[in-house]
Amino acid sequence: MLVLGWQTGDYREVAGQLPRIFAALLFSKIWVPIGNTGRSRVSAFKPMPVPEEPQTLLADDK
Repeated sequence: MLVLGWQTGDYREVAGQLPRIFAALLFSKIWVPIGNTGRSRVSAFKPMPVPEEPQTLLADDK
């Protein structure tokens, strides 16, 4: 998202991604909200619905 923000000139996105990168280094092993897109315009703590197609691709086939 950082690179996409940079390439599209969305400097609000770039500024929002920098703290997320540092937070991810610290907290991603502890907790990550399910389905969160990672955009800076969405709360980093907000879980979001995962569409059906990715759910089937990520399903555990045991």
